[in-house]
Amino acid sequence: MRRLDITARARRDTAAALRDSLRNFGPVAVDRYILLIEQAYADLCADPERPGARPDPEISPDLRLYPLRLSRMRVPPEDRVGRPRHIVAFRFDGATVRIVRLLHDGMDLPRRLG
Repeated sequence: MRRLDITARARRDTAAALRDSLRNFGPVAVDRYILLIEQAYADLCADPERPGARPDPEISPDLRLYPLRLSRMRVPPEDRVGRPRHIVAFRFDGATVRIVRLLHDGMDLPRRLG
């Protein structure tokens, strides 16, 4: 399995997403979102070319995007997030998965990632 490297910017994105989740949905939702993010990162470390992890040549040839919702069913049923809306932007090589950003799917991704 590859090593996980999370950039400072991705950590700030995550903190902002969790603050929004707390404000809009409460502390239980935050705990669920944390589990989902952790599951998605583990899934990407296990297989960064997993179904749904797609390159976006408009943004960068080596950057891939992975919607959190694709890891949703790998979280226990009682801890699942209803409709996760964030996308993991990441790069990988033989040794490392580098999480670049965690962005809401309603954002202008090319502008935020370019």
